[in-house]
Amino acid sequence: MRNEEQVLFRNSLEPVRSTHQQAFKRMLSGATKVKEILLFVFVAALFLLAVVPGILKGDTPVYKGSELLFWTTVVLFVLLVLLFYVVPYIFSGITMNAQLKNSGGQAVRMENEFRGDRILVRNCVSGTVIEVPYGAIIRCAESKDLLLLQTTAKNVILLAKNGFEGADEKDFRAFIQKKCPNARFMWKKSRA
Repeated sequence: MRNEEQVLFRNSLEPVRSTHQQAFKRMLSGATKVKEILLFVFVAALFLLAVVPGILKGDTPVYKGSELLFWTTVVLFVLLVLLFYVVPYIFSGITMNAQLKNSGGQAVRMENEFRGDRILVRNCVSGTVIEVPYGAIIRCAESKDLLLLQTTAKNVILLAKNGFEGADEKDFRAFIQKKCPNARFMWKKSRA
C-alpha cells in the first residue's frame, strides 16, 4: 500500500443541531468564549459610561451629551446577541433541516479519513465521498467539542475532538499543522 493511500487518522461524527451551532458560532465570529465574554464586558462598560453620570447627577439616566454613546452600546449589544446566539441558531436549524431532508430523515454520520496527500470526507448515509487536498485547507479552529477545517470553497469539515480512532486530538493537531503550513490556526491556548 502506498503511503498516500494509508489512513493516518480517522474521525467520525454524527452532527446534531448543537454541533452545527458550535461550528457556525466559531467560524462566523472567529471568537472564543473568552473573547465573547470580553466583548460583552466592554459593551457593558460603555453602557455604564453612558448611564452612570446621569444617575449620579440625579438627571435622566441617559445624561445629556452621552445619548450617542448610549444608543451605540444598545446597537452593539443587539449585534453581539445576533452574532453569537441568533444567527448560529438559525443557520444550524437550516443546516439540520437540509441534512435530514437529503438523508430521508435519517441521522447523518460523517467519517473523515486523513491520508498522506488528501482528506476523504464520507457521508455514510448517502455514500458520497469528497476528496479534499491539504492545500485547500485555509483555516483551522476549534470549539468546545469540535475541530473545524475550512476549505478554500468555504466548506467546513467538522471533527469531533473525541471522535479520533487510534490517535488523539493532540497528535492530529501536530499532523494537520505540518500538512497545512499556509492555513491560519485558531487553536485554543494550551494550559499545559
